[in-house]
Amino acid sequence: MAECVGEALSEMALTMAACLLPAVGIAVFLAGWRISPLVAGGSLGCFLLLAGYGAREVFRPAKPGRRGRPATTAVTAFALVALVLYGASCGCV
Repeated sequence: MAECVGEALSEMALTMAACLLPAVGIAVFLAGWRISPLVAGGSLGCFLLLAGYGAREVFRPAKPGRRGRPATTAVTAFALVALVLYGASCGCV
């Protein structure tokens, strides 16, 4: 019973995070666009490159001692993109 409740709560938390993350990201991007479209577009491009590097690190065969801070940050960015894609599949957006 406790496992079922824990699973339901974690699924609810994941869904809430996945629904709020795109909304916050869009709001921040639009606020930046009002200030400087060039900086906002460049920042988005850099984030997408970082997320792409993170996807490469996730699916690359592991070697001891290879992961450093940039790779960890990139994997986190990739996880955020995956969470946004998960949120886009729910009915909250």
